[in-house]
Amino acid sequence: TSPTELVHRADYALYQSKRQHRGGATAFTEAHSAMLNRESMVEQSLRSADLGSELRVMFQPVIDIRTEQPVGFEALARWSSPALGPVSPAEFIPIAERAGIVSRLTSALLAQSLDIARTWPKDLRLAFNLSAHDLSSDDSLLRIAAIVARSGFPAERIELEITETAFIFDPQQVQNAVQFLRDLGCGVAIDDFGTG
Repeated sequence: TSPTELVHRADYALYQSKRQHRGGATAFTEAHSAMLNRESMVEQSLRSADLGSELRVMFQPVIDIRTEQPVGFEALARWSSPALGPVSPAEFIPIAERAGIVSRLTSALLAQSLDIARTWPKDLRLAFNLSAHDLSSDDSLLRIAAIVARSGFPAERIELEITETAFIFDPQQVQNAVQFLRDLGCGVAIDDFGTG
């Protein structure tokens, strides 16, 4: 109905084409329109969410395959929106990243994860995923450092996982961020290696 809407729909079709079948053509359809509406609802709900009460953390064990014993747990985000009900992290995290609000989620989830991890035996580590956005500025890194310091959980028992795609956007900034996190005492691992 307008040039702006036409460009927006073309951009969305291009994004879908890149995600699903690179090099192919994608026509914008009613299904895309429904997906856009859903993403808009999720983004609006995230922006107005009380993250402290709506987000929660689940933990997946990390097992040493030699001893078959747990060495730690990886924090997994879960969100139950009052308006939308349970929303999959596969849906809400990419939307939060595109909307530039993922660092708000990181702060709430990291604080919650560290609070729970303080009750664990001292030989267990916490693995926690960071977004490329979390590494993109000194302010984000200082916020992460402050959350770790306030928690009382030893930084040496934290493994921060970064996807390999984070290194594509600003390799120097990510390298500086990794060094900052190591200097803090945290371990740093590449997550989803080979999938990006």
